[in-house]
Amino acid sequence: TGGQQALMEAQRYPDDYNGIVAGAPANNRTHLHTLFVHNLQALTAPGAQLSQAKLAMVTSKVLAACVGKDGGAPTDTFLTDPRRCNFDPATLPQCAGATDDATCLTPPQLTALKATWNGPVNPRTGERIFSGLPLGSESAVFGLAFQGDTTFWPAQQFYKFKWALGSGWDYASFDFDHDMDTVDARLASILNANDTDLSRFKANGGKLLMFTGTADPGVPFASAIDYYERTVQAQGGNLAATQSFFRYFLVPGMG
Repeated sequence: TGGQQALMEAQRYPDDYNGIVAGAPANNRTHLHTLFVHNLQALTAPGAQLSQAKLAMVTSKVLAACVGKDGGAPTDTFLTDPRRCNFDPATLPQCAGATDDATCLTPPQLTALKATWNGPVNPRTGERIFSGLPLGSESAVFGLAFQGDTTFWPAQQFYKFKWALGSGWDYASFDFDHDMDTVDARLASILNANDTDLSRFKANGGKLLMFTGTADPGVPFASAIDYYERTVQAQGGNLAATQSFFRYFLVPGMG
């Protein structure tokens, strides 16, 4: 969690370092891991399991539809800016009859895939909890094969929910309204690094470089963009003033 720790340093201990590099910062930690809960629920619904071979097919279809139309070159093997990829999930090959192989998706699998692209929202208020996964990252390391694993992924990523909700917590029954509030109330001030007041770090002459990859399913880049834009607003909406001490870079195709 070096990227998250880097932002914590700049926010909480601005005198420690005068130069910080924050790579793929999972700064909105409680909400990022709620995305993982949301995705595991979707991917473990009846008939929704997606193999790595199916995910590779999905990514290939996404790239075929959008490479060269997303600000990158037509010969790229990745998306430069997934936000510019207007991919229609209905164009993915759908399995006929009892077929369920690597060349197609069943209706439950397509439903699960679209859920991971959409991301979690509060079911009562409609408020967004976290972004969905970037298009083109489905088959990457920490992608949907990892996030649909019911053994490895919960053991690695869900311990914090047991801190907040008790040792008997079960991801399948997570309430994205009340449970999310409880997790934030108990853990957000400790785990998250969302504070945009970097005035002391800036005043001390500190410089901060932050980067995220556009094909990273483990730390989707929309969160870092949101943090950077909020930091600009905290600097009076002055991009130049922000860039004088804090620069942010998106790396096309990086996981």
